[in-house]
Amino acid sequence: MQDEERLRALQERAENPPSISEALAASKELVEALEPLAAEAPARYQVQLATAWKLRGVHLGLTEHQAEAEEAYATAVRLFRELVTGTDPQSLFTFAVSLIDLAEHRLKRDDGAREALEPIEEIRDLGRRLARDDADAAEDIEAQASRLHAMALHKLGDHRAAIDQAEQARTGLQRMERRDPEARVLIAENYRTLGLSLMQVNRLKDARKRLEEAAWLFRRLSKREPEIFIAEQANVTLAIAAILMGDGKKRRALGNYEAAIQLYRDAAQVNPAYQEDYRNAVTTLLNTYLDLGDDREIDRILRKYPI
Repeated sequence: MQDEERLRALQERAENPPSISEALAASKELVEALEPLAAEAPARYQVQLATAWKLRGVHLGLTEHQAEAEEAYATAVRLFRELVTGTDPQSLFTFAVSLIDLAEHRLKRDDGAREALEPIEEIRDLGRRLARDDADAAEDIEAQASRLHAMALHKLGDHRAAIDQAEQARTGLQRMERRDPEARVLIAENYRTLGLSLMQVNRLKDARKRLEEAAWLFRRLSKREPEIFIAEQANVTLAIAAILMGDGKKRRALGNYEAAIQLYRDAAQVNPAYQEDYRNAVTTLLNTYLDLGDDREIDRILRKYPI
């Protein structure tokens, strides 16, 4: 009984921490508490241990310890893999979600796209296996696989294939959002990937439409979680500015450049890691005004946005 009460208390601390430092401490304690219990009674505790490792990955992913975060996600995948029993839909779905977490984390790395392809293919296979018993879950998993595949292909420079995958994901993600509004995040990310790849193949009108849809969604999401989504809104706003400038819509482009700077500055106040993005955005706008020969605006930007 004492073990169970302690585990409940640790889980509550890990799931509802007052700070990231508290989250890291709590998830570490939770994993350490569960490991000997799962070794003695895996049928009772291995799901909890796998879930704790996944939570540990989430917490580490919010810090500079990205390699440790990937290790935590990979440990969760290994434990959930061991729990898959035949064609049981619940265990297959839970395992697929752990692979989605691992693939997403790898895609955050500049060099992680190729490594993400392996779990993405396994996610697709799990979707096919799920189709026999749970069509809705299978469609959700397939949509997730296509979304992640689009992100990987975009990073690898295969933009036409990325567009195809993002388009395949779109309907499934919208269906997910009708059941669960949290899927709005996935739709925003998919529009961002789609828009950026459309830019690369010079379909600028379509690219701008998708990026504006992503910006609108990220704006709504940033009201709830600014530490994550303000920077995402800034990224797509900067891309929209580049499209507008190339289309000769200079005034609107300059407004978007400046809006992106302000968003990056806001993001940097929450997370100092975005200071470099802020400085780069200011430099881009200064160079744009330099090309336009507008010294007055250069002085204004330097005063308003010091770098």
